[in-house]
Amino acid sequence: MKRANHILAATFGWDASEVSEYRYQKYQSPAVYNISDKYFAVSKTIPKHKGVGQGWYKYQDQFFAENTVIWVSDN
Repeated sequence: MKRANHILAATFGWDASEVSEYRYQKYQSPAVYNISDKYFAVSKTIPKHKGVGQGWYKYQDQFFAENTVIWVSDN
């Protein structure tokens, strides 16, 4: 399985190292990325992080998600 930063990079047309710079907190699992005014995570199940991601929903473009789901939150 590809890492979350590679999946998000492919989805948005960026370099994986660029996406890694937007990682919200270093030791969260699944990793959460703060890009612009949204939070993103890649996981089979909905993220349950405290203080971030109230109202997670599936991102519309799941092409590169493989056997996972790209989650987004507007907080």
